[in-house]
Amino acid sequence: MVGRGLNPPHIRFYISDYGFGHASRSIALMRALHASMNCTISVRTETSANFIRDSCPFVSVEKKRNDIGTVMHDSTSRVNRVETEKSLHHWISSWDTWMAEETAFCKECAVDLILSD
Repeated sequence: MVGRGLNPPHIRFYISDYGFGHASRSIALMRALHASMNCTISVRTETSANFIRDSCPFVSVEKKRNDIGTVMHDSTSRVNRVETEKSLHHWISSWDTWMAEETAFCKECAVDLILSD
């Protein structure tokens, strides 16, 4: 449909804030979507923001957190359950604000499709 008088869509990606595996797979999808549809792509992520900017210069990236992940004990591979629970409660208490900000962004920027890992 793009190319027949319709504007290219705006696609919004939300990418997890731990590791780079989800970002790598999302980058491949962003490149294919941009090449085939010349769509506008915006991304919200924190950890992989620079990686995505470097890999996809045509993408608008907001370096903002999307999730809490887990808190680890220093210098170990053990989960710090107490600190993770505190972080989770803080995240839950900010959920309404997060949703209101993202809803406003999507309306203001005419986002057509949201993709999230």
